[in-house]
Amino acid sequence: MCRGSSFGWISLVDDNDVITLFNPFKCSTIPIRPNLRYLYKVTLSADPITSPNDYVVAAIYGFGRLAFKTANQPFWIRVDKKEFSFNDVVFYKGLLIADQDGEYIVSFKINNPPGGHSYDRKFTYYEKIATAYSVPVQNYMGNTFFVKSFNDDIWKVRKYAIDRDRPASYTLDVYKLELDVQSGKLEQMNKLESLEDNILFVGIGDSISVPASCHSKLEKDSIYFIYDYDMDDLALGVYNMKDGSCQRQSLPISFKWMQPFWVLPQFQWD
Repeated sequence: MCRGSSFGWISLVDDNDVITLFNPFKCSTIPIRPNLRYLYKVTLSADPITSPNDYVVAAIYGFGRLAFKTANQPFWIRVDKKEFSFNDVVFYKGLLIADQDGEYIVSFKINNPPGGHSYDRKFTYYEKIATAYSVPVQNYMGNTFFVKSFNDDIWKVRKYAIDRDRPASYTLDVYKLELDVQSGKLEQMNKLESLEDNILFVGIGDSISVPASCHSKLEKDSIYFIYDYDMDDLALGVYNMKDGSCQRQSLPISFKWMQPFWVLPQFQWD
């Protein structure tokens, strides 16, 4: 089962909760020790090929709990067990950013651990700051996605149900987060009316943005996502930011019993 995709690496999880990072473009694999149950999402801070000793793995597991580990660290650092209901997580400018229960933006500064491969109870592995925010919650479906724009901004996408009697009808809002990267505090969160040159793909794994100017066959100012209300009838959704319309398109292949995700090969846009 795939539980994430970052920098061209797919995070595969087997029945024993063992994580294997697989890069289909480089034919490379990296095993990650288990010890986390019921994994929901796995993401990376950097490409293990270009930063083999300097990347961090973060995971949402259990009932929305959060953990992370550095590249050469043989153990996971679990965020306080009292902290749960994390919906999504992303690395941004040296911070680990998480959305907690649709109410808080939580920023984690990960400290470089001391030498050795044993857990040091006296060492502070992370520092965190939580900032409450307020947005409309009517018909909120609990789907939150972080995505980085081409201007190196961090955006937050929230998916809503338009009509509870029509569960496959959605609208999506996009917010630009203004973060103090030194303290990790959320200073502002402003709703966007346009994506400018960005086209977004959101879902399980790292949500991604591509330039509309380089993809003439994609719809400008749009967000692509998967209609996953019925796992037996998955479809592609295209939400238009300009007019608020949402198209449902059939997929060319069946994803029954599979978890669809987006993968962005590592190359430079012209």
